[in-house]
Amino acid sequence: MIPVEEITATCRAVAAVLRKRRESLGLTKTAVAQRAGINNQTVTFIEDCVNIPTIHTLLRFCWALDTTPEAVFKEAKKTIK
Repeated sequence: MIPVEEITATCRAVAAVLRKRRESLGLTKTAVAQRAGINNQTVTFIEDCVNIPTIHTLLRFCWALDTTPEAVFKEAKKTIK
């Protein structure tokens, strides 16, 4: 069984990568929400690691940032100890 701490660390790392990507593109949370077809609060909750997105929502979020889930997880993996 995967330890809960490892899952939590992965979620936090993915959230940080998504936020960093959004900021590097100069996009607001509202702009990402509009591009992804999700609400602004969902963007905030994902970036703050309050909610874990469904695969569908994660795909939409990544596409709004012109990236892929694979790229996000690859980048996140670099920061997980």
